[in-house]
Amino acid sequence: MRADRLSDLEALQKLKDIRNEAIGTKASDVPETLNQKKRNIPIFRFLQNEQVEKSEESTLFLDELIAQNEIVDWHKNTDILNRIELDFGDYLMDIQGFTLEKADEITKKCIEIAIANK
Repeated sequence: MRADRLSDLEALQKLKDIRNEAIGTKASDVPETLNQKKRNIPIFRFLQNEQVEKSEESTLFLDELIAQNEIVDWHKNTDILNRIELDFGDYLMDIQGFTLEKADEITKKCIEIAIANK
């Protein structure tokens, strides 16, 4: 009887973990440093799919750029979006070694993801 309770508790914990991953509050395949903000998880996964080396570092860099420019309705302010896009694009080209076209493509998609998960 005691073993059944433990397995029920373990099953409940697994269900809670799966629920948290589904709603985006935590993810087991994402480094702990990225679980603090909702937008970091999908950005990290996108960067991994694009074979960006140092995906965690890149996600944190983009998050810092957004945090520095985050004001009310930042996602509607073209000056802020252009500044974030320019800085992150430069980062991808200089540090990650992407071409201008690829860096621009990745940057635009990451900003779209960040806006959708603000």
